[in-house]
Amino acid sequence: MIREISGETLIRKMDLRRKKAHCPECGTVGRIHSIKQRRLREAGSRPTVIEITHNEYECHNPGCGGRNPDRKHNCFSLPLDIFALPSSRYTNRAREIAEGLVLKKGYTLETASQEMQEKYHVHIPPTTISDWTKEKRGKDSELESDRAVGHGTYDPESLEYI
Repeated sequence: MIREISGETLIRKMDLRRKKAHCPECGTVGRIHSIKQRRLREAGSRPTVIEITHNEYECHNPGCGGRNPDRKHNCFSLPLDIFALPSSRYTNRAREIAEGLVLKKGYTLETASQEMQEKYHVHIPPTTISDWTKEKRGKDSELESDRAVGHGTYDPESLEYI
């Protein structure tokens, strides 16, 4: 990991490029198709960006089930979900902290957004935190609804049994 300081922002560079990777659909060794870069905002003691460089590969197996009919070859990347959800601009850690402020500490969306900016140096709009907490509440209530029988009533607001 390379650290670089640009103004007040700490940029952590990670190079996850590999010469080859196996297709997740058929297991054939894929060839490098292109180099991709992803920038994620991270919570920290100063403004921090994680810059991940990785490869996109293509599978040349004609019988591969992952093939897109509009493309000649199936392209894939190694999963980066250990760092962030697909298409997210924020790391999983930043997301979990923001969700915890609202769901566990009872902060309003605006207060949680301000706390993330002031304490963790990452700007997350209240609407983004709202989307995350709605998604989290929905998943937790689905998972817990089966367990609620015989254990009291499950309160999705507090995420606890009462």
